[in-house]
Amino acid sequence: MMHSSKKYFLTLRSTNTKYFCFVFLFILFFSERSFSSTKNIAFVPADSLKKIINRDANRAALMSTILPGLGQVYNRKYWKVPIIYAAIGGLGYYTLNYNQDYQNYHNELLYRYSHPGLINTFPDRTPDQLNLLKIQAKKYRDMFIIGIGIVYVLNIIDANVDAHLKKFDVSDNLSLSFKPKTFYCANSPHKLAGGISIALNFR
Repeated sequence: MMHSSKKYFLTLRSTNTKYFCFVFLFILFFSERSFSSTKNIAFVPADSLKKIINRDANRAALMSTILPGLGQVYNRKYWKVPIIYAAIGGLGYYTLNYNQDYQNYHNELLYRYSHPGLINTFPDRTPDQLNLLKIQAKKYRDMFIIGIGIVYVLNIIDANVDAHLKKFDVSDNLSLSFKPKTFYCANSPHKLAGGISIALNFR
């Protein structure tokens, strides 16, 4: 019986020793990481870091202005390039289609006005119907052209924002902390109540 109790004591002691060693190493590891991160950030002045971020952001925006998707490549967001060109290609396809319809209706109207009583194409359409279809085709064509412009502008904005976020501050100067807090409460018997204070600290 004594032998069994001694064995249990030794096992428990060994388990506790391993547990405390693990906790100690865990705390030491993350403390070292935190210390190293803070030490590295101290060598980079805030103004210098801001200039680097602005320079990269302006460069990425300029590259996407020259060629859509080039700023995304500079930011190493390669997966966005096919999306940009798929959007531009799809909108461009419909722009060309509606522009061709517009030209066809316009040319047919010109032919009928130049040759009264003759019909070149669209024999089942009256001049009024052709004019309505022409206006409608022009409206859709212009809408898709505006869509291409929007995608182009968003491509520039996205490159600029991504370049800023690449060096987003994740140091100890930017942290979320939770702290217990007491405050006055009239409905409480002791006039006190407990809660949690949430603080988000920025640089």
